[in-house]
Amino acid sequence: MRSVLGDSVDSGRLVESLDDLVETLAFLFTYSSEFVSNIVVYSNKYGEFKMTENPYPASDRAKEIVKKSMTMDTLLSIAGVDGQQIRDEQYHPYMDDCLATGFKVIGLCPSADSGMHTFMDSLKAWEWHLSKLNERPDKYKIVRTAKDIHDAVAEGKLAITLVHQGIQAFEQDFDRIGIMRQLGFGYCLLVYNSRDIAGDGCMVKEDGGLTGFGQALVEAYNKWGMIVDVTHVGERTSLDAIEVSSQPVISSHSPAYAVAPYQRCISDEVIQAIARSGGVSSINMCGYMLDLSNPDFVTTDMIFKHI
Repeated sequence: MRSVLGDSVDSGRLVESLDDLVETLAFLFTYSSEFVSNIVVYSNKYGEFKMTENPYPASDRAKEIVKKSMTMDTLLSIAGVDGQQIRDEQYHPYMDDCLATGFKVIGLCPSADSGMHTFMDSLKAWEWHLSKLNERPDKYKIVRTAKDIHDAVAEGKLAITLVHQGIQAFEQDFDRIGIMRQLGFGYCLLVYNSRDIAGDGCMVKEDGGLTGFGQALVEAYNKWGMIVDVTHVGERTSLDAIEVSSQPVISSHSPAYAVAPYQRCISDEVIQAIARSGGVSSINMCGYMLDLSNPDFVTTDMIFKHI
């Protein structure tokens, strides 16, 4: 199986059957809700809150499948600067739980255009994560290729690749893409929800498509080995970017619009175009995107409708 990180992936380690996939998803959903509700107490300037416990326990079979598979969370967003979502002392317990659950790779997102608009803003956010990761080098490994991921797994470490949601951190300097790639950023969005110099986001009603700057940006991503991520990107802009890219394109955390017609979801046309590029589409676990009734809990029934 071809990897968007440039190396081969052992397909024999992937989930082998539909039944296995059902069990795996059941465990991952239980993991997501149970861990947040039972271990992490989120804190911000408005105070603290805890989520309700998940009523759907995972089976032992599901846990075993996840632990033996190459399981990746393609977007774990933890703000660590102003208004941080997780306390300093909660960082390692959070990551320990990821390891214990069976996750091998985490797409760690320290920054996004919504609140960080310069290169230094992004580096400041990354600095906090780097300080935490460096406290336990025996547990974490920053990865840049599929080989790095396999090496991390062999060493019993959690593989960490970084994600930035948007392009403002580059400040229109394409060499910044290369710098961030070397720092460990594996994929970045082209646009974050709204209209930007590269194209239109998913919340823009009239998507004008990829701009000339956007085309040059995609080519720079390809040059530096930064994976193009069309999550949060408008449909026309996404399709244009996939056509321009010489490398596989991904959507790291988007449900299917055909199931839940919400702006953040992606159409079948975009999903199929991503597949033709050699990339993959990952589904997030946000209830309001999976089901427009905004359920309290995400279930395997909901997610399988999107698959």
